[in-house]
Amino acid sequence: MKRRLFITGGLATVGAISYPTLFPSPLSARAGTAFANPILPQKLSADDIKWIVAKAIMRTVAWAEGAWWPGREQDDTYKTLFGGGLFDSYADHPDTVICVPGQCGRDDDICCSSAAGAYQFMPYTWYPLRQRYSQWYEGDKFSPANQDLGFLRLYAEIGSLWRLEKGITVLHQKVDVKPDAFRASVAHSANCWCGLPGTRRGECAGQPQRSWEETEDWFYTQLKAQQQVPA
Repeated sequence: MKRRLFITGGLATVGAISYPTLFPSPLSARAGTAFANPILPQKLSADDIKWIVAKAIMRTVAWAEGAWWPGREQDDTYKTLFGGGLFDSYADHPDTVICVPGQCGRDDDICCSSAAGAYQFMPYTWYPLRQRYSQWYEGDKFSPANQDLGFLRLYAEIGSLWRLEKGITVLHQKVDVKPDAFRASVAHSANCWCGLPGTRRGECAGQPQRSWEETEDWFYTQLKAQQQVPA
């Protein structure tokens, strides 16, 4: 059997950048996790609007990475290892290399990765991200809440969040995102999350990639779900 090694997921470290106005207050407990059922007030605040969009893109990335789908237990989503297995503890990133035959789209390939969590963080992404910020939720370092927070910070750092948020529109308390802004945001993120459509890095070569059509459909379905609007 031919053996090829692909190290998947994640983004190399970047300089510390702060985007305080681009995403909702990340340490606000009332927002819940990205996969919790939405509870919205009758009148949306600016923070509510940003959380609706943030959760929709978070669910989309987790789906593209194979960690989440409707009906899956939240705990399983946040404990997903590369290849679909589960780790045991949220104490910190499990930092465990998993090798899976055929995971890269060819039967004679063996793909290996240490990606973990709902957003398939690589250790070389997660540990520097923890160091760049002093404020995190108390308790386990790799808890669901901290994974969500880490995703938002990374998505902002790489320049994808502002691309998404500049397309936000609100009409009669209904939140939407312009398709061109969504596509620009996702394409810019594909260098970090291999499951997304768009430009690919060499280490993503051969790995399964979602189509633009299904990714866009998934995002807008989740955007409606966050507002309790029938898909």
